[in-house]
Amino acid sequence: SADPVADGEVATFTIYGEEVDCALSNSDGSFTVTAPASSNFFVLTDATGRVPTTFTGWSGIEDETLEPGTLWVRDESELDTIRSEFEGCEGSDSDGAVVEGRIRVYLPVDEPVDELPIVTTASVEVMDENGNTTAGCYLDDEGISNPEASQTGETGRFAVFGLPSGPAWVTVNYTASSDMEETIDYPILLPTDGTAPMYPLLVDLP
Repeated sequence: SADPVADGEVATFTIYGEEVDCALSNSDGSFTVTAPASSNFFVLTDATGRVPTTFTGWSGIEDETLEPGTLWVRDESELDTIRSEFEGCEGSDSDGAVVEGRIRVYLPVDEPVDELPIVTTASVEVMDENGNTTAGCYLDDEGISNPEASQTGETGRFAVFGLPSGPAWVTVNYTASSDMEETIDYPILLPTDGTAPMYPLLVDLP
């Protein structure tokens, strides 16, 4: 439902944060960039009045056309809203990159992603390229900021604030079926004073 972004910057990076290609979007928001083959890679989007936004992908060996809206760039006011949603959490009012999203269970079924089950038992931390870790913030079951919360709760939402730019890892610990503890790691690229949204961050059942 969003409007196309013209003259937006789209750049691709290797898993190590090295830039591969960069292009500007056309009047209809379309663009073409090269990505590393058969590997994880990152995409950064940016535009005037927007916040640098990054996504993590996995490439094959053939050219691919994405559906419109697969990649987008967050508005500054949206990030301000997220900061206010997590008011009182450590770093929510500080500079630096922000990782935020909602955790859901991956199921091999043909249904919309936003209808997959929410994970209510997850905790999140981000480790930057220097090995420093920052713990996540969470909302209570009514969607109100709760700086004392230690897991996602009924909203499945999390946010991590005040992060340095560069490659990093998101670690998710959660309780799966039969009370089994599971851990999943995701590579991300943190843009300077930007955001790495994860809607959804998918985890597996054992």
